[in-house]
Amino acid sequence: MTPKKTAKSPPPAKDDPLLEITRIERDQAHLWAAVLCVTVAMPLVLGSAVFFLRRFGASVPWPWPNTDLLLLGALVVAALAFALYSTHRYRSFRALRNELIRSQKRTLSEFEKYYSQLIELNKVSRTLAS
Repeated sequence: MTPKKTAKSPPPAKDDPLLEITRIERDQAHLWAAVLCVTVAMPLVLGSAVFFLRRFGASVPWPWPNTDLLLLGALVVAALAFALYSTHRYRSFRALRNELIRSQKRTLSEFEKYYSQLIELNKVSRTLAS
């Protein structure tokens, strides 16, 4: 009796370099999308907060002195922290990708050696057969 196949397909091989490179590049694209969102959203949110605090500052009591400067400082610190994080992630993506490409080249060269040995064995067997 053969075991029944499950509805799930088997997980992809973890050693497949093309899938790994695709995963790394997808993660890198998500990172840059996040950078773009933060770059666009943070100035809009904090800038509008500063605008409304400045415009309605007389009728709305300030939570603490120099709130607008604190919000702008928080924007700068958050943007710097996010830039450092994205740089770190980019370097790790690049290192992983380079490592995968090196291993793929190494595997390809080993395969080419094995293939040339098989060709030579084929030539020898044809010579012996004739």
